[in-house]
Amino acid sequence: MRDWLQERFGDRAVNVWAGSATPDGGLDSRWDSGDGVHQNDEVHRIIFERVRDAGVLDTILVPPRLI
Repeated sequence: MRDWLQERFGDRAVNVWAGSATPDGGLDSRWDSGDGVHQNDEVHRIIFERVRDAGVLDTILVPPRLI
């Protein structure tokens, strides 16, 4: 998924894996919610901040033009 997103969207892709994944693509145990699969609240906060800082919300939440 990570590689496909990077290939498809290039510099418009937000890297949400950096720092939360192991070199082999697994979930780093520091960010494990307890089930070995899902991320915990702290890494979700980090992802939100990356998306926010990349301006994604500003791009997709543009108010419609009035005609």
